[in-house]
Amino acid sequence: MPAPRLRFGRFSFAPSTGELHRDDVRVKLQAQPAKVLALLTERAGEVVSRDTLKQQVWGHDTHVDFERGLAYCISQIRAALGDSGDNPRFVQTIPQRGFK
Repeated sequence: MPAPRLRFGRFSFAPSTGELHRDDVRVKLQAQPAKVLALLTERAGEVVSRDTLKQQVWGHDTHVDFERGLAYCISQIRAALGDSGDNPRFVQTIPQRGFK
């Protein structure tokens, strides 16, 4: 049985597998950006705080440059979705708070 898929615009996303498709064609998305996208889609319409992303995606025991890692993930998600930080359709930055 295929994983349940969320649909938005021309895209579909299976949070459990991290598979993203545009018009039924798979779009490459690495594991970490897929985890961020899964959390954002799970809480669609809500602001997901940077702290929540850090805890849910990276965990307490991971010691990385979180800001750089998060920026990379968001840029990869936007590239995969053809989205823009300046004129977002799917991922909106909420300054000092998180993403929506």
